[in-house]
Amino acid sequence: VTTANLTIQNRGTVVDELIIKVSGIPIEWVKITKERVPLLPNAQETVTLTFAPPRRPESTATDHAFIVSVISREYHTGANANGTLKVLPFQGFSFNLNPQRSTRDFQLMVQNQGNAPTAYRFQGSDDEQALTYQFGQDGVTLQPGQSGAIALHVAPKIKPRVGTRETRSFNIIASPLDAA
Repeated sequence: VTTANLTIQNRGTVVDELIIKVSGIPIEWVKITKERVPLLPNAQETVTLTFAPPRRPESTATDHAFIVSVISREYHTGANANGTLKVLPFQGFSFNLNPQRSTRDFQLMVQNQGNAPTAYRFQGSDDEQALTYQFGQDGVTLQPGQSGAIALHVAPKIKPRVGTRETRSFNIIASPLDAA
């Protein structure tokens, strides 16, 4: 969240109502303390604009150009001020194993819940080091809000004897490829 102050002055000779609009960024990202400002001739007033992009993947981490327009209701003219809102990145990542129990084949369901591209590599581990892990791909790169599925094959290093059934637990670890 950040704020900016906008000072408006009525340079006309009559009482005027000045209308303030912001364009170029989603309207829900900005709140204006007063969208309509009545001013006497030569009077001025400061209006505060509060920028608060929501913490969602749609609020992409980049510079967003916007325009603040002040329009005279009396003269039907206006002035524009250009600005740039820098949205900083945030990370959010989730993954789930589907199904949770299987004889050997799984799907790793991944989702980037952040607002910047992200890349992860996966590895499997178990306490006895008795399993091998084969991922459908070494890593994954996802855009903001993007989801995907990665095949995972888990097998014992030593084949169990015929007729025996073993249940083994294991962990899947996601490591970011970006050092930041």
